[in-house]
Amino acid sequence: MNERVGPPRRILTEIDPKRAAEDVERYARLAIEFGADDAKVVPAASVVIDERARMKCRVPRCPFWERSSHCSPSAPSPEEMRAVLAKYEMALLIKHNVHPVEDYADRRRSREMSAQHHRKLAEIVGRIEALACHEGYYFAMGFASGSCKKNFCNGKDCEVLTGGDCRFPLIARPSMEGVGIDAFRLAASVGWEIYPIGLSQVDPKDVPCAVTLGLVLIF
Repeated sequence: MNERVGPPRRILTEIDPKRAAEDVERYARLAIEFGADDAKVVPAASVVIDERARMKCRVPRCPFWERSSHCSPSAPSPEEMRAVLAKYEMALLIKHNVHPVEDYADRRRSREMSAQHHRKLAEIVGRIEALACHEGYYFAMGFASGSCKKNFCNGKDCEVLTGGDCRFPLIARPSMEGVGIDAFRLAASVGWEIYPIGLSQVDPKDVPCAVTLGLVLIF
């Protein structure tokens, strides 16, 4: 996350639409260079906020509920996200394919292996967010997948909730679902295959693919 980048761009009061469109397309290509399997530029208006997405963190109750500053209920609420999202025009949706599928589709295996896929996705999101900020889109904001407490802190107590500093401030981000984003709908809207996995044990051979998703609001 401390990689060297070019000189920062001057902040302007208005964004050049042509340059911004070129930049976001470049970020999509860079996300793939960084390890993503695909990335799509999407209008911010296509990102649907649904209270039910956040409620699924609570019913059935996620073990990380109330245990991380980036998890519900500490994460931004759907109401806050709607207000924030209305300020943006373009976003980048990022996909990381999970191989083997068993890392998600086998519940016992998933308990140990899912975090490594979430970490990979979060690192890509963090790099794109940082680059966009550096290039003048200073409100660029990233969202990842899963709980940062599990993905990065290995079960240790969240330092932020006790008044301390985040151990991984440059890459720990709220999950899309944790702030009310309908990640399934968004992925399907760009033509990606996505299947519900996790609430019950399934035969991995019945699951065509498994993915984890991230989003960067650019401008």
